[in-house]
Amino acid sequence: MHGTAPLPPTVRAAGSHTVGLIVTDNTEGGVSGGHQQLRANLERLWALAAPLGRLPELRYYPTGDAYYRTVAARLLAAVEPEMFDPFTAELVLPFDLPTVFWRDADARENVSTSTSSWSITNAANLAGTTGSITDPVFMVPGPVASVVVTDATTGRSVRWSGATIPSGSSLRIEPGILAAYRVTGTAWTGGTDVSGGLSVGPNGFDLNPNTNQRIGWTLTRTGGAGVNTCRARRAFL
Repeated sequence: MHGTAPLPPTVRAAGSHTVGLIVTDNTEGGVSGGHQQLRANLERLWALAAPLGRLPELRYYPTGDAYYRTVAARLLAAVEPEMFDPFTAELVLPFDLPTVFWRDADARENVSTSTSSWSITNAANLAGTTGSITDPVFMVPGPVASVVVTDATTGRSVRWSGATIPSGSSLRIEPGILAAYRVTGTAWTGGTDVSGGLSVGPNGFDLNPNTNQRIGWTLTRTGGAGVNTCRARRAFL
């Protein structure tokens, strides 16, 4: 096999986050359990911080925001607790954040009118984003023969062209994993892989905030007009 695999480049360094906890000897019922209970509580925290075979998830609940944010984390080192007294300890957990950005836990949708050219300069429910949205998903209902989506801030594009997707089916584009699928209706999972028609530039594709922390894009399609949807989660540094 000859050629170049279209892997998006790694251009962002992992972040870091430190969690400090005061651990007591209280049981789940709030009753003092002594030194053995304190040790059991510390062991439970270690199990949560470094689960076997997966990265733990940190959550952050910003004041005044109805949405909480999440990030995958990796414990960097085992830190011995500092004992304040026989029944109270301080535990400091240093994490790195390999996925870089904190993100909303739930995706939000932006929907166009029936059109063959959808341009949006301020997706209101994505406002306030401070990091790159690396995994937006676009749903383009048939009939459609080609699609170009361009980020309003960077000008980077993702393109798809191939056999026409008929009415009753849709093209789902997932640029974060360099994949495209033909689906029945507007299914957000599954489908027939049509990624061979997908292409991106050398810097990949994501949605980036402008200086006013607004997200925008242009979606142009051929083959007919349709009601297009973008599903994305805000990202934060």
